[in-house]
Amino acid sequence: MKRNISLVYILTALNYSWFWIAIWVLYYLKFTNYAGIGILESIMITTAVVGEIPTGALGDLLGKKKTLILAFLIAAVGNLMMGFSSSFDHLAIALLFVTLGYTLESGTMQAFVYDSLNQIRQKDTYEKTLGNISTVKMITLAGVRPCLKTSC
Repeated sequence: MKRNISLVYILTALNYSWFWIAIWVLYYLKFTNYAGIGILESIMITTAVVGEIPTGALGDLLGKKKTLILAFLIAAVGNLMMGFSSSFDHLAIALLFVTLGYTLESGTMQAFVYDSLNQIRQKDTYEKTLGNISTVKMITLAGVRPCLKTSC
């Protein structure tokens, strides 16, 4: 179970290594204008809000490991679709998949961490572990941005 926590840190870093983060607006502008970007962001927010509860229930039904695998698969498909999008409609569908994958991952990952810590009798470190996961997210995102600017 201790290995699960290390695995969560690695998966978080991989999941948040968004190499495209510095150019996302420019990429979206390839297919639409700023109003269209608002529509795309609305699709993402709506998908996240509406999908949070059903995806949590799915995690309970399928099991956390299977749900995490499914979440990463859906997000990967969405990211590939986004990279190969040829129109606004394709981009919107890709963002729907990406957001659904991240929504499926968010609650399931927290429950997975809690269950893993509970198994090794360290559930009192849950909040600290979530803080560490958040730190990994921020460091990963911060590390990706400067590389794009300086061509590492």
